[in-house]
Amino acid sequence: MSSMWLLLFLYCLKMRVLFFGDIVGEQAVDQLVTDIPRWRQEHSIDLVIANMENAIVSHPEDLWGGFGISLDVITRLTDAGVDVLTGGNHSWDAPNTDAVMAHPKIVRPGNVTNDLPGRGHITLEVSGELVTVVNLIGDTAAGKRYHTQRPFDYFQAQTFSENSLIIIDYHANTPIEKWSLARVLDGQVMAIMGTHTHEPTLNLYRLPQKTFFVTDVGMNGPTGGVLGMGNRYFLSKENQPDAPVDFDLAPGPLQLGAVIFDNQSGEIVRLCDRNWPGDLL
Repeated sequence: MSSMWLLLFLYCLKMRVLFFGDIVGEQAVDQLVTDIPRWRQEHSIDLVIANMENAIVSHPEDLWGGFGISLDVITRLTDAGVDVLTGGNHSWDAPNTDAVMAHPKIVRPGNVTNDLPGRGHITLEVSGELVTVVNLIGDTAAGKRYHTQRPFDYFQAQTFSENSLIIIDYHANTPIEKWSLARVLDGQVMAIMGTHTHEPTLNLYRLPQKTFFVTDVGMNGPTGGVLGMGNRYFLSKENQPDAPVDFDLAPGPLQLGAVIFDNQSGEIVRLCDRNWPGDLL
């Protein structure tokens, strides 16, 4: 869709989206399952998207490959009102990957070129309109585990449904990666939501051609540690880098990392709630 037609389409269409950054651990899942139905109603939400690649700890002995997704968590979150679940570098950590990636509401980074299960985007009908959710990953998040196609090249090679609003979860480490893609795709997509760092960025943007953009939506997970993980692992590695040590999740209150954007009003805001006392913003 051209920039001009996207602008006209956005002004005519009502769409309020609630987007959650990385969900870290099952305590966060439990609280989200409780709160999402209320948030959908209170904020008149049409579509809920959540990044859930860190939702479970699958291998506590391996911090860098020990998270993932389970079918039970997928069921609980979708029953609570999540419409699409996105991923990242931990999408394939858990042992039941084939079954998880076959779920119709799951996407994973499409520009990962390894022979791995899953789809990079899905299209669904929301309030009578088509919305396409695309999952991309940057080299900084893929690291040495995965081979990737350039995110823009992957995006350009896809055939999306005509008149579909496109929302991208871009899973990457650096603001420059995310800003670069946002400038290139401004006016071609409804929103680009940055995930992966677990650190919510202060600024929320609507770019000149009306694309919503956040460099990182932030974490939904426990505070009091390092990006949702307990301090013990990191302290041990500082003192004895080669010693094996399991990791655990942080012990503190939950922090909320979510934004709401509305294409009719042009508003983008952070979601805050008193039930999440670890919220930093």
